[in-house]
Amino acid sequence: MAILHKMTKKTVITFTTIVVLTFVVLFTLHISDDEVYGEYVNTNFENPICCLEAPHEADTLLLHPDMTFKSKYYGIGSYKITHNFLITYIYLRYHDGHSPAGLQTHFDLNLIGPARILLNPDLNHYYKKIK
Repeated sequence: MAILHKMTKKTVITFTTIVVLTFVVLFTLHISDDEVYGEYVNTNFENPICCLEAPHEADTLLLHPDMTFKSKYYGIGSYKITHNFLITYIYLRYHDGHSPAGLQTHFDLNLIGPARILLNPDLNHYYKKIK
């Protein structure tokens, strides 16, 4: 009976620890809409050109609270944020010449460090939040 009691106590402690850690991870890996706003700079843009949607030159992306953005590469446009279970997506809408264009990607949220908007994860190309 004492062995069963010890096992039950260990099981409860283990289960509680897993639940608490899950909540900590979910809350730290989720970005709220207020945390999206700010200034981002792209990194590793000197890699070989892989896609037309990503800037391959120094660029700053300004995301404003009114759901508009400004960038040297994309120009002026609007954006939409959607949330999935663990992923926060961003969709940029802008004009490429005379036609509408868009880019859908997502945020990479680390437990430590600033939020990043992924452009090409394989080449470690992303916008990093600086303000």
